[in-house]
Amino acid sequence: MKPKSILICFLIASLLSLSSCFLTSVLNLNSSPIYPTTGDWVKSVPFRGIPRSRAITFTIGDQVFAGLGYNGNEYLSDFYLYDDGIWKLAAPFPGIPRGDAVSFSIKDKGYVGLGSFKSNDGSITYLNDFWEYDSFNNKWKQLNDFTGGKRDGAIAVAIQQKGFLGTGHDGTKWLNDFWEYTATTDSWKQINNYPSAVGRRSASAFVMNGKMFLLGGRNDLLYISDLWEFDPTNKEWTDRSQSPTSDNYSDFKTAVKRSNAVAFGFKGKAYIALGASPSLTLTIYEYDPSTYRWTQRSTFEGSVRQNLISFITNGKVYVGLGEGGSSYYDDVWEWRPDDW
Repeated sequence: MKPKSILICFLIASLLSLSSCFLTSVLNLNSSPIYPTTGDWVKSVPFRGIPRSRAITFTIGDQVFAGLGYNGNEYLSDFYLYDDGIWKLAAPFPGIPRGDAVSFSIKDKGYVGLGSFKSNDGSITYLNDFWEYDSFNNKWKQLNDFTGGKRDGAIAVAIQQKGFLGTGHDGTKWLNDFWEYTATTDSWKQINNYPSAVGRRSASAFVMNGKMFLLGGRNDLLYISDLWEFDPTNKEWTDRSQSPTSDNYSDFKTAVKRSNAVAFGFKGKAYIALGASPSLTLTIYEYDPSTYRWTQRSTFEGSVRQNLISFITNGKVYVGLGEGGSSYYDDVWEWRPDDW
């Protein structure tokens, strides 16, 4: 056979082999599900402060405020304003430097409190002080202490000009209580606990359609896989967890069974990203509230981490900071869920 004929036969055989492999992959019903790769991560302007984890953030209008946290050596009290692509120094937090605090905003004020810090002897001090930040005057004011007790790793959101705060760890107990804050009277009122008897810390929460969703977290070494919807109008909780018999249960469990992650609502969907379960993960999952289903999206393109922050400004969502092992980060990434 002539060399040219041999080459043609080889190419035909190769193409047939590739086609066979492709069809086998597509038709193999026992193969792992193929997830859509929708979503792109774009590196943004890095945080101006030193790298850190366990920081807090809140948004007032299109302005983002971020600070506090831990850098591996010390607890921090510096604060920064992100506006129009630039990080600027703001008034430092006047309270005790700390990590694992909570924050939310109501109108033109930011609210920060609770958290903990570890002393040189290894003992942990838990806090319940609460502070108000006046964004117009760049000033802090101490408010009444949180009446639910000292704790860290709690979650907090603002809905309908009210603050809602709960869960966390006080050094002894894993908590499941919830509280409502009224800024006009600087007062706290206990409301319905979420129905699970299992308390937790380092859970995630997001707000969508005027409701709060609580998911994940851990109780000691137990990583929790559930999803609760909270209606602030009647203070009722609804279990939105997937049934173990659901065809979506595997995705649901992988998505929510993590702690120290970030979660946010964006463009009618919700997302949970990064964190630990207990190993650190780069995954991000999307939640569709109209179908209650979870779908995996493109993985995070930065370094694996936990104890990070997320914020939304000017119609864009960002995540950044955090820690991975002994590394602490100051990078910030934009999430574009509709890009390929």
